[in-house]
Amino acid sequence: MTKTLVTWQTGHDMDDMDDMDAMATVIQDLREKLHAQETLNRRQSEFLANLSHELRNPLNSLLVLARLLASNEEGNLTTAQAGTAHVIHESGLDLLRIVNDILDLARMEAGRMEVCLEEKSVNDFCCAIEQMFRPVAELKGLIFNMELAKEVPSSVRSDWVKIEQVIRNLLSNALKFTLEGHITVRVTQPDSDCLAITVADTGIGIPADLHEQIFEAFRQADGSTSRKYGGTGLGLSISRHLASLMGGTIQVDSIEGNGSSFTLFLPVPARRGMEHSPSTDHHPEPASPFIFMDPSMGILIVDDDRRNLFALKQMLNDKVGLVLTASSGQQALAMLDEYPDIDLVLMDIMMPEMDGFATMQKIRAQPRFKRLPIMALTARVMPEDRDRCLQAGASAYLAKPVQTDKLMAALASWVGNMNNIEKTI
Repeated sequence: MTKTLVTWQTGHDMDDMDDMDAMATVIQDLREKLHAQETLNRRQSEFLANLSHELRNPLNSLLVLARLLASNEEGNLTTAQAGTAHVIHESGLDLLRIVNDILDLARMEAGRMEVCLEEKSVNDFCCAIEQMFRPVAELKGLIFNMELAKEVPSSVRSDWVKIEQVIRNLLSNALKFTLEGHITVRVTQPDSDCLAITVADTGIGIPADLHEQIFEAFRQADGSTSRKYGGTGLGLSISRHLASLMGGTIQVDSIEGNGSSFTLFLPVPARRGMEHSPSTDHHPEPASPFIFMDPSMGILIVDDDRRNLFALKQMLNDKVGLVLTASSGQQALAMLDEYPDIDLVLMDIMMPEMDGFATMQKIRAQPRFKRLPIMALTARVMPEDRDRCLQAGASAYLAKPVQTDKLMAALASWVGNMNNIEKTI
């Protein structure tokens, strides 16, 4: 039987039109799914930003005030009271690490984490890691070894912030699960385009059939392990995500009861530099506490959270000449009119009515404040937040909870810059 075709004026037969309709339906369906995914990603980003803000703001005041009490600079606390404040500060830091881990995992799963490359001395990296972890290991009675192979280049271009995060996770686990013996960090170059950083310990080890399970989020080798040793089980999952993001991988070699060895393999450009190998007896000197005092400054703190205003003011009161506060963008503008000689502004971002972005833009619109240092001090820590702050007029960006040493160092840097500008003028 002959098939009858209906031909339209367009020149397409019925079969062609059916195909075109089907294709149009598929395209429309794909567009709708893409739009739904974009909406979901946007809502997830907004949720993460808000969650970060709500968690970090109270943590900021808790950590700042606990650190001030623990330092007992006025000497009016008993040893027990200062020790209590120290425990509060350490507990707050543990909570901050958990918050950071959860936010990092969510950002990575949403594809919102980027690689930032920088050239850095491998020896400096080793010294920093040793300085952080040797004292902790020695407190537990463990031997801490740092080994840097001769073939490793003097400097390597990579994302050193993420590398440090991975190694810190691996070392934290090594310290947690090692009761006696030693912990060794070894940096080698297996071939010309690969850098390997190994963290080995003499701890409890991991059964062979659980080597993959430990990299799953919220999982540990044994459910009872989390009760005995603590932890969320996020560290290794995040570390593997970060390694993959940098084009690398993490391999584990472990026998139950016989210790573990985790190796981060990273691709690096094949480039030879000055060879060096630090002495095995090398012990970096502990960093001295940072002290900043400038009685000639007046500083304006802008934050809608009264706890943060109080904490930051307490931190700065005896280090600068005058600390002013404002709880909104409008108040900040009014304070700048009343005190036009303010030297520096610490600006919160998420505020009602007029947020920090709008406030900084209004400040920068006034020629007299073109060079006024404005430091964005915010609980918004999504990747795009730093860029938005700088575009709105911030001179620098610090994430909450702010570390006292970092804030003091930033202030010292700006004082130096201002002095240089005055000398130039």
